[in-house]
Amino acid sequence: MKQTWLAWAMRAFIGSVFVICLFGPYALSILIGCVGLGCYYFRNEVGSHL
Repeated sequence: MKQTWLAWAMRAFIGSVFVICLFGPYALSILIGCVGLGCYYFRNEVGSHL
């Protein structure tokens, strides 16, 4: 049981490292874009209610 958990943990770790290496240069811009969209929609919602 523990061995399968360890194997899945290693797969998840390798997958996450691969994704980080793949999207490394774009991760920051994607994060900033998501935060900007969130602030934009939040401002629209608050503005419409006020």
